[in-house]
Amino acid sequence: MKYHLYTAVGLVCFLIGCTSKNQNTPEAAVEGFITAVNQNDFAKAKHYGDSTVVVRMTQIEQMLKQYKGEVPQNPKIDFKVREVTPLDEHTAIVTYSISATETYKQLKVRQIGGKWKVTLELQQAAPQALHP
Repeated sequence: MKYHLYTAVGLVCFLIGCTSKNQNTPEAAVEGFITAVNQNDFAKAKHYGDSTVVVRMTQIEQMLKQYKGEVPQNPKIDFKVREVTPLDEHTAIVTYSISATETYKQLKVRQIGGKWKVTLELQQAAPQALHP
């Protein structure tokens, strides 16, 4: 009986490990952040960011609490990464769009404690011009 239980648990762990995609990438951090903000889930957005994101999301949450109307639901986004431009081994600029007709936007990400996080600190533009 124990043998079957250990085999089942081992198989489940193996399958979970094989099917989960890498969530610790610059692209995943930006996609998670943008998706959370689009869904007005600012607590989740904080998870994908550094201290600058936490401060900004907290400010937005406080403003929405004072807002008496209903918060509009945003449509599903079509998130696409155009490119990731490394600035150094711990910092990169992710160029992305959230709809087919939108021009590209950029967010800076940096590695903090081994995890990629979005930062809203002032950033320099990527070294090349952006064209959709």
